[in-house]
Amino acid sequence: MLCPTFRFLSIVFMLSWIETAVFCTELTYGGINDSSLLAAEPAILTLFGNKDPYLMRYEYEAWRFVTPIFLHANLTHLLSNVIGQLMIGSQIENDIGSWRFLILYLMSGIGGILFSAMCDNSQSCGASTSIYGLIGSYAAFLIINWSYLKSHTDRRCSIIIYLLFALLLGVMIAAAVS
Repeated sequence: MLCPTFRFLSIVFMLSWIETAVFCTELTYGGINDSSLLAAEPAILTLFGNKDPYLMRYEYEAWRFVTPIFLHANLTHLLSNVIGQLMIGSQIENDIGSWRFLILYLMSGIGGILFSAMCDNSQSCGASTSIYGLIGSYAAFLIINWSYLKSHTDRRCSIIIYLLFALLLGVMIAAAVS
């Protein structure tokens, strides 16, 4: 219902699968922290490449612009990110194609991590930057094609509902992780 265009073996499905496998590897390799439900140890997240502005700036660890996209702090964080990206990502991938979607997803993630590293010195991880990039691109699509979508009210309404639901999910993610 929330992912009417979802396809197995799509890029968004593969990304979700990779993120889930990386999370299982985090827990297997580093153990479970009791700070929240199935939380990964912070030292393991740093070892695996979370966003650490100090290491990015002064140790020139450029790979940390990509790896945080695939890391997640706990099960709630993973599930909310995967559900969000499957919900909005499957629709966008269907609209723009798999390779364009992958480029949009990765560039949104890298850009969000870069912006976050410049504005905040805290360590973080997760696909939220990519998901917010997808939300932003969908909002831009809605604004640019507003007049075209007037004759397709069902499509316009579904995009608005997707965007509102994704933003609500984003707020819930932020509240759960904080």
